[in-house]
Amino acid sequence: MLSIDRLLLIAGPSCSGKSTLIQQLCAGELPRVAAQLRLGDPAAWHCVLPVDLAAVEREKLARVIFHYDFLRPWTGAGTPSYQGDEALRLAGTAAEVTLVTLWVPPDELRRRIVERRSSFAGSLLRGRPWDSETLRTSRRNVGPPPDNRRSLGKTLAIVQELRRLHAKVRSYRRPGELESLYEGWIAFWQPPRQAEHWILDSAADPAALVPLAEWRQRR
Repeated sequence: MLSIDRLLLIAGPSCSGKSTLIQQLCAGELPRVAAQLRLGDPAAWHCVLPVDLAAVEREKLARVIFHYDFLRPWTGAGTPSYQGDEALRLAGTAAEVTLVTLWVPPDELRRRIVERRSSFAGSLLRGRPWDSETLRTSRRNVGPPPDNRRSLGKTLAIVQELRRLHAKVRSYRRPGELESLYEGWIAFWQPPRQAEHWILDSAADPAALVPLAEWRQRR
């Protein structure tokens, strides 16, 4: 059974900069943020995506950085149901959970998601694989051509990804709806769930890591 001593959960909506933040932390490029998070030696941390959970389900890990898109269980309307997302069971296996939610100004987030949608569509037109969060494993498929069932599965995944990208573009254009998505995620982590919750405020210059309560006061 999976067990974790310390879990650092890096979360945010699509295009909020989760992968970039993890890469910077692992490269030792953000010493102040690392100190606030008590990161220590970056090499001691095991980085995990939701698609990796099956591979580590029987492991005992000391330190884990988990990349989590909080729109993962979102259907395109309303508030995501986090209680039903198996990926978040990871938090229940950890003795200590530190949560970092990335906040990006709505205008910037909209620009990024539109750019991602264009890149995704362009990659399909060029016949190149797309390294998105839902299709990330496509580059690992090496060997004989897939059978019809696998081809159909990949086609359905591409269609689903396009629909989700369109839904995200629409949602990001509505500040109130985007705010509601953030509030739903924050509310999920209220007691009795125990987690040290930080907000990485990318609107600050430089981007600042602040406690949730302080971030709320600033807004």
